[in-house]
Amino acid sequence: MYGEADYSTYSDTPSRAKLAVATCYFIIYIAAVLLLLGNLLTAVILVVYQAQQGHAQKVWLLRWASYVLRCAPERIGAACASFVLASA
Repeated sequence: MYGEADYSTYSDTPSRAKLAVATCYFIIYIAAVLLLLGNLLTAVILVVYQAQQGHAQKVWLLRWASYVLRCAPERIGAACASFVLASA
């Protein structure tokens, strides 16, 4: 299940006290492994999200700049024409 950790290897003892200690250690080990794996999964997800967020921001900026550059001559031309007509 979790590598070499098998409950039957820890619980093969005739003493009830040793069996209780082995059970507690095994439960603590499983809880620690699950906690570490959960933290690892969270860290990986955050790293991937941050990398994709930076890439998405660059794509958005590129699209915005291309839109501005594509529409700028039309707006500048219209503004210049209205300025020329108003001053004449």
